[in-house]
Amino acid sequence: MASYRDSSIVQFNQENSRLCNERVKLSCILGIILVPLFGLLDFVIVPEKFFYFLSIRCMASFILVIILILSYMQIGKSYPSTLGFAAYVVVGLAISMMIRDFGGYESSYYAGLNLLFLAMG
Repeated sequence: MASYRDSSIVQFNQENSRLCNERVKLSCILGIILVPLFGLLDFVIVPEKFFYFLSIRCMASFILVIILILSYMQIGKSYPSTLGFAAYVVVGLAISMMIRDFGGYESSYYAGLNLLFLAMG
């Protein structure tokens, strides 16, 4: 009876890891597309900082590409939640840098950070 229970736990952990890895891949793909795409708002809201913010966005997207590549490797299959957390931190830091450079919590970028908290959670 213990072996049945142990095999169920192993199957659950494997399925949970697989689903987490799929969600990491989806999150990275969405981030790679949406993070630079929201740069169009930078052009409207703060045209004087457009290229600076675009460089932050491109760097975040580049790191997300690396995380996406890692998610297809064995390390990504072994540690999918760590890669998901890394993707979350990368985008969060990018938005935080833009908030810092444009008005703090009163800026419209603060809403983007709240959106990240809701979407990635």
